[in-house]
Amino acid sequence: MTTLCDWLLLCALTTPMGGNESLNERAVLYDYYDGRGLDAIVRATSIASGSSLAPAEREELALLAQTVAYESNVAVERFAPFALEEVDLDAAQRLRLHVARARSHHWRQRWSELEGDVDSAEAVLATLASSGASVEDDMRTEVAFLRAEQLIATGRFERAKAIVLAMPVKDARRAYAMYNLAVAQYTAGALDLAEASLQELAGADVYTHDALDLKSRAAIALALVRLLQTKSASAEAALRTVPAQSRYRDGALAKFGEQAMIDGEWELAARLWTTVLADQKWSATGVTAQLALPMSLEFSETPAQLLARYRDIEQAYTMRAAALRQLLARIEGDETWCKAVLRGIAYSFAGGEPATLDQFDEFTAAVDHPDWVGWFSEEDTQRVLDGLLTVDSMIAQLEARAAQLRALNVVAADNRERAVKIRRAIEAHDLDARLARIASKTAVVSGLIEQLADDPETDADSVQQYRTAIATFEAEDEATRARVLHAETAADAMERWAAKFDLDDASTRIRDLVNRLAAVRDDLDRDLADRLHVHVQSEVDVLDEQMRATKLAMAHTMDRVTDESRGDR
Repeated sequence: MTTLCDWLLLCALTTPMGGNESLNERAVLYDYYDGRGLDAIVRATSIASGSSLAPAEREELALLAQTVAYESNVAVERFAPFALEEVDLDAAQRLRLHVARARSHHWRQRWSELEGDVDSAEAVLATLASSGASVEDDMRTEVAFLRAEQLIATGRFERAKAIVLAMPVKDARRAYAMYNLAVAQYTAGALDLAEASLQELAGADVYTHDALDLKSRAAIALALVRLLQTKSASAEAALRTVPAQSRYRDGALAKFGEQAMIDGEWELAARLWTTVLADQKWSATGVTAQLALPMSLEFSETPAQLLARYRDIEQAYTMRAAALRQLLARIEGDETWCKAVLRGIAYSFAGGEPATLDQFDEFTAAVDHPDWVGWFSEEDTQRVLDGLLTVDSMIAQLEARAAQLRALNVVAADNRERAVKIRRAIEAHDLDARLARIASKTAVVSGLIEQLADDPETDADSVQQYRTAIATFEAEDEATRARVLHAETAADAMERWAAKFDLDDASTRIRDLVNRLAAVRDDLDRDLADRLHVHVQSEVDVLDEQMRATKLAMAHTMDRVTDESRGDR
């Protein structure tokens, strides 16, 4: 064990830019955070050149263009139609500009340039403090973090640590800076200083996921540093402080176990391998630990005891390989089950409960360790899983739409039928003939009235009776015409509605889209099934390799048992 590169990785921290109050600034920031830094610069400078803007907003946009340029490593002067001088900015704007430049230098590890901008930022902070102006705590912490990073990079560890310890304990940047300080101290060969910094971080209270992750890494790194200093007991104690849920724990235990065996510290190795097996028997480290544990007991157990252990391991490996081969056969032969499992996996990554819970539970029980999550964590696999969920959602929406269209078609068919019945009713009642008869009666009575009007002996009451009869005929005529008009209007409306919602063509198009999406989904399913098959097969291959090593160990141990039995005679 000569390096900590596996565990001590430098952590660069970037923080979002401040100041997005106006709509114009929000539009610029939208482009920037969408990954289009150059578009953001062009938008900011073009808006800032407009004559309708107030001077203050022009300055804010120009400053924002500069900030984005430093974040994106683009020379903004090529696009700005005017020069932005620091003398045009107030103190708060100068602070933002220097911090933006410092972030860029920090990201690119330009330490001398970083020092200059941090000096300027600290000077502005002092000016603001003397004037009584308020400054956000986050900005002060950012400047302190950048100063600490600059001091760490230039080897001024004592001053850097003082700045880090003065940072807010709940801020994740404190953990980042302390971890980077320990890395730099280790790299410089100052193991005692690195141990102290790592112990500070490993024992600190943390309040964010990032800080918790760094705390876990610090505990592991602390154990490694102590092991390098031949402090095996304290190294083991540090290692046991790593939370069980840490993603680094199993790998660290395995690495320490291997190193302990190389160094001949067999008891330590046995304890570490036992800890691994207590967590996960069939994870990658668990499979290794099952064989490594009896190997680490070579000098503390009799050959007969070791032989019994190896036989148990051989049986466990054999049963495990058989179970995984059954899983492979099901992945290959049971397409419905495999698709259900893949959807369960996709939904579990999306944060929802798998709809195919039974099949998903069967899969996780067969795999019997949480490492399967890593099989699907690669970026390209995540894209396939996201695509599968998207296609499933699109198909579900289209099928729901198709169901709505079917319901509309039922209503449309019902309206067509009702329109037909109305027209048949008009024909059955012969309403047109009835209107003709009423018109004929009205004409006859009107003729009689005219004849009576010419006769001087005609009684006025008789004429009135005839007039009353005509009024009755006219009222009946009007009512009949209204009934005909209402019936025909209703029939026309129903026929128009039915024609409007004649959706057979739309239903056909939807079915075609669903079929095409289903073909895409089948391709995604096959892709994911192949990936799953590869990972399960790799576990079978590892077991086969471990089985061969177990058989060799058994053969060696049997020779020892034989030798002992001969010696007893």
